[in-house]
Amino acid sequence: MKTTKRNLTMMWELFWVDVATINEHIKNIYSIGELKEEWTLRKILIVQKEWSRNVKRNVGFYNLDVILSVWYRVTSIEATKFRIWANSILKAFLVKWVVLDKERLKKWWEHFWKDHFQELIEEIREIRASERMFYKKVTDVFSLSEDYNPSLKIARGFFFLCLSIFFQWYFP
Repeated sequence: MKTTKRNLTMMWELFWVDVATINEHIKNIYSIGELKEEWTLRKILIVQKEWSRNVKRNVGFYNLDVILSVWYRVTSIEATKFRIWANSILKAFLVKWVVLDKERLKKWWEHFWKDHFQELIEEIREIRASERMFYKKVTDVFSLSEDYNPSLKIARGFFFLCLSIFFQWYFP
């Protein structure tokens, strides 16, 4: 899975709030059990120059889950802009069930074709295969009934009821 990792200083550059504030939010995220530290934090040994000496430190790098959770907690102009953008994307996804970054796709289609488009195509194929399998199961049930007539209005109504239940379950 592709992700990004940031340390506290890098997050400060994103949020423009004090590092201590970011750290406090991260502690709260872990303390309430929203995320698990062992899954979202990776300590990396960094050698950095401080004055005239090289100092080794274990620096924590947090994954995208932590970055997003902090982003929804901090109060800054940058965080507010992010929340407005993220909420518009989430709203579009909930309404349309898909969100495309049109500008990036227009500019960088070669990059996306190799990775993201292929993943999307595979996911759509998987969904369509599930639909076909469901359709087959429903028609199998119908075919077992000796008085089944596919042209009857009640049979078609039952079939479409089954499909609507399937779609409500599959796409809540």
